Amino acid sequence: FEDVGRHVGEACHPDIPDLHDRVVAYLLENTTVGSFRRMREVAKDYSDRTDRVWLPATAFLRGLAEGAGLPFETIAVIAYSEEIASEFIPVPSKCSTLVVQTARGALIGHNEDYEPHYFGKMVLLDVTFDGCPRTVGLTYPGMLPNLAGSLNAQSIAITNNSLWPDAQPGLSKQVQHFRASLAVDLKEAVEHLAMPPVALTTHYTVAHGPVGEAVSLEVSNPATAEENVAFVTVGPEPFCHTNHALSLHLKEPDPAVVIANHSLARLAKLKA
Repeated sequence: FEDVGRHVGEACHPDIPDLHDRVVAYLLENTTVGSFRRMREVAKDYSDRTDRVWLPATAFLRGLAEGAGLPFETIAVIAYSEEIASEFIPVPSKCSTLVVQTARGALIGHNEDYEPHYFGKMVLLDVTFDGCPRTVGLTYPGMLPNLAGSLNAQSIAITNNSLWPDAQPGLSKQVQHFRASLAVDLKEAVEHLAMPPVALTTHYTVAHGPVGEAVSLEVSNPATAEENVAFVTVGPEPFCHTNHALSLHLKEPDPAVVIANHSLARLAKLKA
């Protein structure tokens, strides 16, 4: 994991320092985090939790930092930037996903929207980590692999849509998603994505080619929702999801609906 991270860090070396500065400026301007020091403290908290559950993720990030010639703390701020932002404000509108069943299995369409400083900067990885299935996935410079969609050699495919509830103390979504992208079957992928306590309330679409099954998975935590997981098997009818909860019973009104209605509007477009 560290070796792959080093290779990626070397390849992305021209982008990562500039991206770090843009991420920091974005967080200072658009959140109430207040200071760079506080960002680093939050990133360290998530990194420490990661070390307790899955060290390969930290090994990748350390390799990434070495390859880019940057301190680990610099990479951690980028890697955990979504968690940092969600500690202080509702996250902005992000991705949309559509699943259509065909004679050859589930076809998943996904548009990957992220913060403006990432526009035009993506990393495509085709990699086999030791002991894991070969995986093709998209991510961003300075981040863990496969966060913007992936497909592995066991035919596990995953995409994710961010939801708006505030972050709670828990595990990094980025780490759980990366780990699940290396799973060998649907059950293992879902277990990694839903491992409590999750920090961010999130929606995942997970599909497994050999069994022809696609599922909608919304995960949360006891402080935010009545249940930790909402698991729905996608049937023969087309399925779509944007950035508000469809199945979880949230304890407070969904911020994506209260603050803005663009998630509802995009869902209506997909349904149409």
